Amino acid sequence: MFKLNNSRLFSFLFTIYIVSAMIMVVTGSSAVFYTLVPVFFFLVSIVILKRGWVALYPMFFFIIAVFYGVALYFNRTSDIGSFFPVFLLSFLVLYFFFFRLYPSNEASFLKVTNYTYLIYIFISFLCYLFLPSYYRYIPLDLVPIRAFHGIEGTPANIDSYSAFVILINIFYNSKRSRWFLYFVSFSALFFAGATTPILIFIVVLGSFVFLKLFKTFSFLVVLFTASMLSVFYLSLNEPLANAFIHVATNGRNIIWDQQILNMGWHNLFWGDVAASTVEIKWSSGETNNPHNVFLFMMLRLGIVSYLAFMVFVILKARKQNIKKQLLVMAFLAAGISSSTFMYIGNPFYLYMLGFCLTRDRVSSVNKITLKSINEPKNELL
Repeated sequence: MFKLNNSRLFSFLFTIYIVSAMIMVVTGSSAVFYTLVPVFFFLVSIVILKRGWVALYPMFFFIIAVFYGVALYFNRTSDIGSFFPVFLLSFLVLYFFFFRLYPSNEASFLKVTNYTYLIYIFISFLCYLFLPSYYRYIPLDLVPIRAFHGIEGTPANIDSYSAFVILINIFYNSKRSRWFLYFVSFSALFFAGATTPILIFIVVLGSFVFLKLFKTFSFLVVLFTASMLSVFYLSLNEPLANAFIHVATNGRNIIWDQQILNMGWHNLFWGDVAASTVEIKWSSGETNNPHNVFLFMMLRLGIVSYLAFMVFVILKARKQNIKKQLLVMAFLAAGISSSTFMYIGNPFYLYMLGFCLTRDRVSSVNKITLKSINEPKNELL
C-alpha cells in the first residue's frame, strides 16, 4: 500500500510549488498567488495525514494569523503586502509541526534535496528555452548570452539553492552520483553569474575552523548577528564604510539605509510593509526587497520577532552535529545578500533549516537494537 512519508510528502509539496511558480511566470500574476498554494497544501496534508488534535494546531495558528493580517491591512497600510506576515508565520509554524510529526534522517534529507533540485533545474531549463524574454543578457566580446536563472527569472534563488545542494552532497553523499550533482550545480552557478555562493563557501569554511577551535555554535551565531548589525550601522554613519559596502553589495546598502531610516518604534513589535518600500535609481524606480533576510524579517514581522527567531535558531542548532550547524551558517550567510529564503517562494530553504534544527529520526530497527542492549540479561545462577 502506498504510504506518504516525509520524503514523498515534501516532494509532492515541492512539485506543487513548481507548477504554481510556472503559472506565475506565464501569467505574470503576483507572488501572493503561488504563496497561497504551498501553504494550503501544507495545511491540508498535515491535517489529513496525521489525525488528532496536534494536527489542528497549525490550522488554529493560521486562522489567528489571518486576523493579524486583516488588522494590519486596515489599521496601518491598506496594502496587500500586509498579509505577507500571515504566510511567513504560518510557514514557520507549519515546518515546526511538519518535522515534529514527520522527523527525517540524513538519507531522506539527501534524497529530497537532490530530487527536488533536479526538478527545479529541469523546469528552469525549459523556461530558459521557451521564455527568452524573461532572462537578461550577459554582454561578452564575441556573442552575448542569456544568464541562466531559476524559474523565478532571477539568480537570487538558483545561486544559493545550488550552493546548498553542493554543501549537502559534500556532507551526506558518498555515492558516485554526487559528481553528477556537482556538475549540474556548478554549471548553474557559472551560467547564473552570481557571487552569493562565494560568500556562502567563505562563511562555511570560516565557521568550520571556528567550530573546530572553539566548539561553541552559540557564540558563532551571536558574532555573525553582531557583524551584520555593525554593517548596517557603518553603512549609515561612516561615509568611507558606506562607499566600501556600496561596492561590496552592488549598491544594495542604499536600500538598507533607507529602510532602516523608515523604521519607527512600532517596528519593535509590528511589521510595516509601507516602510519597506523605498526609491531606487534603477529597475522600476522603487523596491520593497532589501536583499537581506535579516532586515526583511525586521520589516515584515518586527524586530522582536526577528530576535526571537535568531534565539530559537541558536538554541536548536547548538544541540546538533557540526554538519547541520555549518548548513545553518550557510543559510545565514546567503541571507546577507538575499531575502528569498523568507519569501516562501522556494519551500526548500525552510525545509533545510527545519532539518538542521531537529534531531534525526531513529529507525525502528535501531530502536530495537538499542533497547536490547540496554535491557538487563537474565543469567542462570
